[in-house]
Amino acid sequence: MGNYVQIDDPCLRKLKDELMPGGHWFFPAGLALQITKRVGLELRQSVRGRRVEEIMSSWDHNTLQFLANKIIGAYRNKAATDYTNFWPSYALYYLPSNFPKVIKLLLDLLSAGVLPRQVRLLDLGVGPGTVPLAILFFYSRLEKYVKDALEIQIDMIDAWWGHLLLANEFVDLYTGMLKVSFPVIINKLAEGCLENGRKQLASTLGKNSKYNLIFLSYVLNEYEINNMNEVKEISDLALNYLAQDGTLAILEPAAKDCAVRLAGLHWRYKSGEAGIKATAFGPCSYPWGLYPGREQSCSCWSFISEPWKKPESIAKLEGFGTPRKNEIKFSYLLLRKDEFNRYRYLQKPELYRRRGFVRLSRIRFYYGQPVNILGVVIHKCSKNGALIIDICDGTSGCHNHCHLEVGPEVTGLPRQVLSSAEHGDLVEVTNVKVLPGTRGSSFTLEVSNNTAARLHRTRQEA
Repeated sequence: MGNYVQIDDPCLRKLKDELMPGGHWFFPAGLALQITKRVGLELRQSVRGRRVEEIMSSWDHNTLQFLANKIIGAYRNKAATDYTNFWPSYALYYLPSNFPKVIKLLLDLLSAGVLPRQVRLLDLGVGPGTVPLAILFFYSRLEKYVKDALEIQIDMIDAWWGHLLLANEFVDLYTGMLKVSFPVIINKLAEGCLENGRKQLASTLGKNSKYNLIFLSYVLNEYEINNMNEVKEISDLALNYLAQDGTLAILEPAAKDCAVRLAGLHWRYKSGEAGIKATAFGPCSYPWGLYPGREQSCSCWSFISEPWKKPESIAKLEGFGTPRKNEIKFSYLLLRKDEFNRYRYLQKPELYRRRGFVRLSRIRFYYGQPVNILGVVIHKCSKNGALIIDICDGTSGCHNHCHLEVGPEVTGLPRQVLSSAEHGDLVEVTNVKVLPGTRGSSFTLEVSNNTAARLHRTRQEA
């Protein structure tokens, strides 16, 4: 695994604690301050102050309302967004909220042993630089925990040249602020529209270029691209540039239709119907070795929902009417060409059968009985003292087919283990009772004090 970062478990835990102090994601204060000052200069507002809230509080009311209205309009308006005037609002609102999402995916790749030592990044739709800034921050924190020689090379694509210049400016600025000892190189800035400028982009990048990390953000949700054929062609383009040992990360909002369409993209590449073979590294995992196909489409609403320390710029704009962002929520799909899945070593259907595990597609035959189940955590929440964990094993083919429910009366080890479950974990539970579905699911799997639970994380060597 010489192409990937090597880190031991104690260092991995320390890094995670540093990236998520107190179990909350955050946006770096120093970067937030510099971005706020850059926006202030653009809008001819004061940039004096040591904190974001202090600076923004000195701006006039009309300016703050202007910034907020851009965000409100983007949520309400189905027409194409005019990005030429949008970047100040984006930099204060979307950039801080999307930043931790990139960190989360990088941490997953590191945990599984497939994070590249020398990053060759292609960011398709870079905006003002969210993805490269997050990668730069992550590697700056990673550096002290590993002996690997790190490097980051970046190619950026965006439909608006102004975004490319801003991203380049912010990456240069942040590289200097972090004082990293490894090389950070911006190779290409390519202006082009993903919808109709793919030939131009291919010419700019070069047909033989290969990247070990590609980010494609909010393409399914982008209202300018309301046709799945366009989405497929764009993801095809990305996979054509993906190295054999690389990862394509597709980030989308935590909306059910986006999650379902992500699953459809996975089947497209798993089946090879696009002429390109790729499989999901995460979050989906298929312990039974079975994959929902056209005849049984996957419709899981799989999304992450985790706490964060809300950035001051977002809190300020919320006071002017922007939608509230009280947590980090998003859906994603990680695709690889080498068929590596973080749980591939656990695809042992015969062993599961001998141990009495039941597929979710057959759970209806066990109503009222105790069963053994395994599946991937696709969502987790708490309601009225109960812990609710939606799971999927790739066989049921319908949204929220069942969920684990840990009532307040359940204490001890079952609650302790399942409380620590994270989105994407593979969960094994034995002796759970099949009951009628609640909370929108077809079946409830009732956890008791007699239930045994085990989690599998993304350590490749496990």
